[in-house]
Amino acid sequence: MLRCPGCLWRRRILAATLGALLPWRARAKPPPGPLDPKLHDWYQRAMLPGTAISCCGQADGRVVDARRIGAQWQVFIGGRWWPVPASHILRDYPPYPDGSAVVWIVLGPDGPSIYCFRPPVASG
Repeated sequence: MLRCPGCLWRRRILAATLGALLPWRARAKPPPGPLDPKLHDWYQRAMLPGTAISCCGQADGRVVDARRIGAQWQVFIGGRWWPVPASHILRDYPPYPDGSAVVWIVLGPDGPSIYCFRPPVASG
C-alpha cells in the first residue's frame, strides 16, 4: 500500500462519504408465512424520542436479546453485547406484541448504529 502524508485523512473522508452514500443495512430474513400487517404498522410508527424521525425509515428493526446492567440497556448483536444510547430508548412506545425487546439498527464496519430501542416487557 502506498503511504503518503495526508493520505490517511483522504481515506477517512472517502470512507465517510461512501458510508453516507451506501448505507450498510442490517437485513433480517422475514419470518416464514404471510407477514402480519399489524407488525408492519408497529415498526413503522416508531419515532426516535423527541423527534419526528422514523426509526424504521432510518434503520431495520429486529427482535433481539437485551439485558439491563444498572441503568444501561445492552443488546446482543453479532455475537456481543452493545450499549444502547439512553436517548434512543422508546420508553413510552407500546410494547412489541409478544413482549420482546426490539432494536432498529444499521450495521456498519465498526458495528451497529442503534437508532431506536424498545425494551422488553418485564417478566415475573
